[in-house]
Amino acid sequence: MKLFLTTIALFLTSANAMSCSCIREHGSLEDQVAAAFASATIVVWAKAESTRDNSKSKLKSSNNVQAIESSDHFEKQRTTFVTIESLKGDHPERFATEVVIVCCVCGYRFTEGKEYLLYLHNGPNQAGYYHANICTRTKPMTSAATEEVEILRELRHPLELKMKEDDTTPNTWCHETAS
Repeated sequence: MKLFLTTIALFLTSANAMSCSCIREHGSLEDQVAAAFASATIVVWAKAESTRDNSKSKLKSSNNVQAIESSDHFEKQRTTFVTIESLKGDHPERFATEVVIVCCVCGYRFTEGKEYLLYLHNGPNQAGYYHANICTRTKPMTSAATEEVEILRELRHPLELKMKEDDTTPNTWCHETAS
């Protein structure tokens, strides 16, 4: 019985060690969104127009270090998106992500036809693809994501919003003093 429990414990521990590990966010929602906004290259609300998976789940050569470093040998998903609203960064109206979707790599699997709030990093790569993973704030559009979009809009246009708030005293933000 002890051997059985030890085997189960080892199995569960090793499975947990192989899973994707993300750093948990702290602070208010506004603080979390501001940090994610600052670190992302592109933040965009977009619809997944099409998805395509490949099935290269095995390495071509287990002895080839270059094969391990290249994601061309792992199962990937390519998703084409259509922009609904760009919140940060420059990107085409239609753009694509390519993510590794095998165990332990943290790739985000998208569903065709669904809308997402995307926090994209390191892109586009040489092939023109952006990268998304589950450790970012990337998520399907829901009422919670809609609240997040409102925060992002404020982050995108802080000066514009400040000017609207100060509308009773125009040009207070660019006051010059005479010397």
